[in-house]
Amino acid sequence: MGIKISTIMPVYNSSKYLCKSIESVLNQTMKNIELICVDDGSDDNSVEIIQEYAKKDSRIRLIRQKNSYAGIARNNGLQYAQGEYIHFMDSDDWLELDAYEKLYNNVKSTNSDICVFFHYSYDNETREIISRPHYYHNKVKQSESVFTCFNDDPKYFIYNAVVPWNKIYKKSFLLNNNFKFSGLQCANDRSFYFATILKAESIQIVNEFLLYYRTNNVSSVAGLGRLNNFDCHFRSMEEILSNCKMLPSNQFNMIIDVCMKDMFAFFDKASGAMKLIIWQKMAEYFSKLEIAKSENSEINRYFSWYENYKSIKERIYPKEKVIISLTSFPARIPYISKCIISLLMQSLYVQ
Repeated sequence: MGIKISTIMPVYNSSKYLCKSIESVLNQTMKNIELICVDDGSDDNSVEIIQEYAKKDSRIRLIRQKNSYAGIARNNGLQYAQGEYIHFMDSDDWLELDAYEKLYNNVKSTNSDICVFFHYSYDNETREIISRPHYYHNKVKQSESVFTCFNDDPKYFIYNAVVPWNKIYKKSFLLNNNFKFSGLQCANDRSFYFATILKAESIQIVNEFLLYYRTNNVSSVAGLGRLNNFDCHFRSMEEILSNCKMLPSNQFNMIIDVCMKDMFAFFDKASGAMKLIIWQKMAEYFSKLEIAKSENSEINRYFSWYENYKSIKERIYPKEKVIISLTSFPARIPYISKCIISLLMQSLYVQ
């Protein structure tokens, strides 16, 4: 029998969690699958771990590339995939053991281009598990799955699960449309998400929690990596808006909204000197970015970040003068930097 699902897993220094991820794929109740691990230049023992599994199970394949980031790794893996459907999975997440059997049976019944499923968030620090449903109105609550597409409810697809790892994709759909992930160091999957979701003629939403998404993983690019490479947010947003400019204005504005919310969410995670550096980058980027508040009152309701955007764009600083006393100066040297940064942070944006 042919391969039904190909799992493409970018791997970069993932040794701590890699075994759990690999085993959740190889131990699926559906056996005619393959796992393509694309090592992105790891310098830990991730490659050795994959090689050991490959010796025992011919369904796992290792591809190696120089460090080019997860988007390029996914593109490279897709070239080798033999399955009818593709799942792009992160190397620190894991699946329910019957996930692929349930997904394949659902998606084959409708021949959908994309099949969406629900996930659990697993907090790496507290070990708390939280279900993350994104119900399509009340339809998915009442049935096992819903058959739909972007035009049926653009708002749902713009604001829910803007990621590839909670979906399986028909391989022919990806190849025929030449969809590619971005080469950005982080935020490299968002333009792919919007390109595919807009093009898909049929989307299946399955009412099943089938994947555990690991959060608070300090080694993940979704954590500190996105702060250290904050410029990726700007470039990702430009890619997305370029691909979506043909949409009606209300839909285009919603996409601007979700991009800006994501950007500010990560900005809010920064602190100290890093936050000041990111603020300066945002001020420079926003100086060239013109976003007018929509006349559509429904859209305005979503633009919760707009005043903060304007504040940063116009580089608004407080007019009050602050005097820092340097009495007993030598003893205060270790604290001056922290003091100054905390004052500058007062003007970063309107709270």
